Amino acid sequence: MQIAIDDKCKEVFKQLKFEKLHRYIIYKIEGEKIVVEQHGERNETWDQFLHRLPKDDYRFGVYDLEFKTHDGINSTKIFFCNWLTEHAKIKSKMLYATGKEAFKK
Repeated sequence: MQIAIDDKCKEVFKQLKFEKLHRYIIYKIEGEKIVVEQHGERNETWDQFLHRLPKDDYRFGVYDLEFKTHDGINSTKIFFCNWLTEHAKIKSKMLYATGKEAFKK
């Protein structure tokens, strides 16, 4: 099965990365596509991001972390999260393992 990334995913990611409109993006798989499930406002926190992830299913996420370096310089780092939970169904686990490959392309 081939999982594709919806064009909206790329658009919202560009808004996060270049326009700094979002703090995070949560993606889910619908059918054979990865779609944006939700995104957080710029003032939202890591805890709010975690709270929005489901307890019983997998998700992909991107988070834009702002921090100060040990030199006191403001910096940011965007990282990818592969949200895994032991309460998800086996079929979902297999689907998200396949979907993760789409982000690498």
